[in-house]
Amino acid sequence: MELPQDKPVAFICNTGNRSLLASSLMLNLSGMKEVINVIGGTTAWESLGYPLVTEEEEKL
Repeated sequence: MELPQDKPVAFICNTGNRSLLASSLMLNLSGMKEVINVIGGTTAWESLGYPLVTEEEEKL
């Protein structure tokens, strides 16, 4: 999978720990200019009332 070098890319996981590692690696090793880690992951995202789309919902 190719990630754009010229656009922001957000990383998210359940709690934010794995996405923090992934975003740090991408920032330091790939030359990407802007990476975003969603702090707290999908757990925090959902608790703030933001919508989540599951794989099953995407198929509809």
